[in-house]
Parts: sequence; C-alpha cells; structure tokens
Amino acid sequence: MIKSSHISMRGLATMPWIQLFASPACNLKCDYCSQQSVRRHKVTHDFLQDPELLEFICRIPPTHIYLSGGEPLIHPGTKEFISLAGRRGHKISIDTNLMISGKKIEELISSWDPDWIGIVNVSHHLICGITLEDIESRIRPLKEADIKHFVKYIGVPEHFPLIERYMNVLKDRGTGAAVTVMQGNWKGRTIPEEYSLDETITLLDLVTLNTHGLQLFDGIHSRGMSCRGGQDFIAYNMHDDRKIISCCHGSSYPLNMNDIYFETGTRNCLECRIDQCMADMVFICGINGITDEIERFDKLCNGNFKFQGVESVIHFAEEIIDKGYRLVNNSKFLAVRKHVSNSCHSVTASGFKISYDEEISHIHSPKEINHTAEDRVRDGKTEEAKSLLHNLIRKYPENSTALNNLGVVYLQEGDMDNAIKYFEEALEFDPDNGYALVNFAAAMASCGNFDTAAALCKKYQQTNTTNDEAAGLLSIIEEIQILHAKGKNIA
Repeated sequence: MIKSSHISMRGLATMPWIQLFASPACNLKCDYCSQQSVRRHKVTHDFLQDPELLEFICRIPPTHIYLSGGEPLIHPGTKEFISLAGRRGHKISIDTNLMISGKKIEELISSWDPDWIGIVNVSHHLICGITLEDIESRIRPLKEADIKHFVKYIGVPEHFPLIERYMNVLKDRGTGAAVTVMQGNWKGRTIPEEYSLDETITLLDLVTLNTHGLQLFDGIHSRGMSCRGGQDFIAYNMHDDRKIISCCHGSSYPLNMNDIYFETGTRNCLECRIDQCMADMVFICGINGITDEIERFDKLCNGNFKFQGVESVIHFAEEIIDKGYRLVNNSKFLAVRKHVSNSCHSVTASGFKISYDEEISHIHSPKEINHTAEDRVRDGKTEEAKSLLHNLIRKYPENSTALNNLGVVYLQEGDMDNAIKYFEEALEFDPDNGYALVNFAAAMASCGNFDTAAALCKKYQQTNTTNDEAAGLLSIIEEIQILHAKGKNIA
C-alpha cells in the first residue's frame, strides 16, 4: 500500500476554503436534520457536473474544498469531481454518512489519490438504526487507504450512554470520534437552549473538542468581529440556490462573487455581519482568529483523542471571554461553572455515575476513599482506582457504594463479567441503590440482555420519579428491542 503525504490540518486551515454543498438531497431522513425545510431524497440538479462549477474549480488557486450536502456521495459526478479537483491541486474533505454500498465506497476510494483528500467526516446517525458495525465496515477502506477520518455523533439526550459506549469502542480501535450539539426542535424542546443542566454536563464530558462544548452556550456574539468568512472562506450552494455566503450561518447575507478572494485575490478579513457564531470548523481551524484546536483536531483525525470534560470546556470559554468576546447564552455558562465549582462532579468519562457514601465523614472513611478513587478514574489511573476500591471492600464488604464504583471501573474497561458481579453485589446489600440499578442496566444492555436491562430501569423509575437518567437509557433499550424484533443487526 502506498502511503499518502497528507497535508496537516494546519496546512488545510491556512488554505482558502470553500464549503461546497452538493445539494440538500440525502439518502437518510433524520428527525434532527438542520436542513429539513429543504431536504429531499432525490438529486434534482447535477451540480457537481455543472460546466460553470467545473470551470471555476479549474481556474482558482489551490483551495480546500469541503464537500457537503445532504449526502454528497449519492450525487452523479462525485468521483469525477474529486478527481478533477485533486489533479488541479485542491484538497477535498467530505462530510458524509457513508451509507452507500461498500462496493461503491471501495470504487470511489480506489479512483482517488489519497493525497487529494483532506479529511472524511463520517456522521453516525443512531436515530436511523445504523449500527457501529455498519460504520466500521465502511470506514475500513479509508483506513486501508491512509485517509484521515473521524466519526461524529449528534447529541441526542436519549442516546448519550450509547454514544459514550461507541466512542470508547472507536477509541480502542484507533478511530477518532466527536459529538456535537443538536440544533433545533426535539420532542417539544428547543435544543441546545433547553438541554437540562444534567444533560449539559453529561454532553460536556463527552466532547473531544472544546469547540463542540462551546456550542452548548450557543457560541459567541460575532457581529463586527474580524473573520476570513466572506473572503477566502465561503459556503456555496447551501440550499441548492447557487448563492455564495460567508459561512453556513450567513444565508441572510449573500455575497457577490466579484467581491471575494476567488475573484479579487485579496485575503483581507472582513467584519462579520452575523449576530451569532457557533460554526465548529470556524473555531477549530482558526478562521475567525479567536482560537483554534487544530493540533487536537489533527490528532483526532488520526485516531488519537481523549474526552475533554466540562472543566476543559469552561477554561476554553473563559479564555475566549478574556479576549473580549461574549457568549450568547452566558447564563447557562455561569450555571455550569457554578455547578462544577460548588459540587463534586460525579459523572465519569464513561457517562456512568460513581456514587458516594454520605454517612461516614471521618478521615480515611469509605466516602473519602471513594472520592479519591473517582479522582484516579478521572486522571486515567484506573489500576490505582481499582486497588483503592478492592482494599475498601475488603474492610467494608457490604459497602454498596464501593461495590457499585468498582463495577463502573470494570464496565469502562469492558470487563463485563466483573462489572456485573460487583453491580449484583451492590444491589444485594442495597436493593434501592439507584446508581447501581442504572449502571447494571447499562451493563446488561451492552451484553445484549435487553429484557433484564429494561426491568432494572423500570425498577429504578418506581422510586426515582424525578430523575430522567434511567428513562433515557430505557428509551434506547426499547428502541433496540424494536429493531431486534424487525430483524436488524445491532452492533
């Protein structure tokens, strides 16, 4: 296999950019789609074969073309368009769900020089019943061709546990993963504004780029800031309207081609005319000059990532505020910061709860040891955490809190036998331990024992009517049961 001499993400970021929307046509129908008002299932215009577009691509200087949609890979001419653009010195990145046939994916990739490709952003739409097996079988040719890629999830509250599980699996297998906020209406709520505080904290613990955490605060007030958008960074044909706009949030301000870099050759930044900026690539790649996460993103696209966590996102936002910018939803930011500073943050990087014994407070008490064990887990020192917890239960064998916490550590490591053993023991000594019930349910669901998992969730709900964690997990379990009943494979 010939290895490509990939350009770095910083190299891509400094190139002129065109986010090129093939059209809103898509082969999936996701309820949270941001383009529902214009989305359709069939391609009505062969935009990627348009002679004017092809002539434009042939005469502009080397550019990073971010090919999006809809679903760009269902369009006629995609293979030829990428080949033409690559031979002209452009770098092409692709935003795709990859839900076309494996044979077609292999055909497309085999026709490209891997050095033409920047990154491939693969959206895993759980809401459509797409399994991890489906995704991994389709990214395998990308790995074999040494093409940078990562898998992206949408932050549906009911899917948080499954997203966390899949991201950890991908991490173990050397594939980058990220999660972004939902945007729009979801089951009667306006998201991200109406994520609950618990949902916000959980999602912040899942983000692998701080920029995606910033989106939970609706981005920043951007009018008047200096930005490359509208000069050497543009979005083209977003709504199949052949309009040029400064970025994907700039639909109200169409541009004249004669005034932008690709005609004038001028790369001066302009004052933003948009009130609110939460565009992830604009922040990640430093397009607006405020911040960048280019190096972290580069590692993620090469399969090396870690969960940033709520504290990291808070620090990231504070640095932006210190530069004189204002968060759009500053009240939510302040609420999150206050919650984290005033309480012991108890959601681990796996999304499962580690609980504490509230009755013992003397030095070296079970409570203190549990706190210390959680710190070790958060720092990635799981062996130290296990040692602490094993020592604790040798001294206090009926401590349900410690047994549950030890089960969580094993669950994170994928050791289901030990995880189940300790959750069962925790419930033996404290049948109403809510954390153990939910964690045991998650373990059962991971093993495919959905009936038991559902029963555990329902038991939890009988005595915890105000907590929606079990309800979210139960919703996922019931969805999986329905898919099994229809004969679909679940990863």
